[in-house]
Amino acid sequence: MARELNSWVGISPNVYYYSITTHATEQDCFFCRNDTDRLIAPFQRSIYQYARDDMIFFLKNAAGGWVVPSFFRSGMGSYTQTDPRREPVNHNWFVNDGAVNYISMVAPFGQPVRSYDGNSVRGYWNHLDPRHLCNYDNYDHFDVIGWNQERSVVNCIYDHITSILYGL
Repeated sequence: MARELNSWVGISPNVYYYSITTHATEQDCFFCRNDTDRLIAPFQRSIYQYARDDMIFFLKNAAGGWVVPSFFRSGMGSYTQTDPRREPVNHNWFVNDGAVNYISMVAPFGQPVRSYDGNSVRGYWNHLDPRHLCNYDNYDHFDVIGWNQERSVVNCIYDHITSILYGL
């Protein structure tokens, strides 16, 4: 469905497009000590992504290597597919925020994208890097909209975006 939509939905050369990304997973290994949730995923493989401990509880069950409690279904942190009728999904898609894969948040597949460097460019997706946007690098999908966050933390993100738009 996304491929079909992206095949006919274009971008206008006169419009500014922006995207922000979040992620709340990380790679691990069986004996490593990190911030992943060992209750949800006690056994971990280093090639996959796993839900961090601070990810909102409702997102954790599908974010990691396996959908919990079903150990027979790949979670977003390990899902791959090679069906030629669909978009190929490989290890680049493992990083996620519990609801959406990071790669999907950057821009629609096949559309021009650039890293936002302080200058907005029309006709491109200007991707706002989370490390440069109020240091919200560790946010999950619900943190960035302000659910269960201090208002001042989320306001910083939207103040920054507003200042970009105001400067156009």
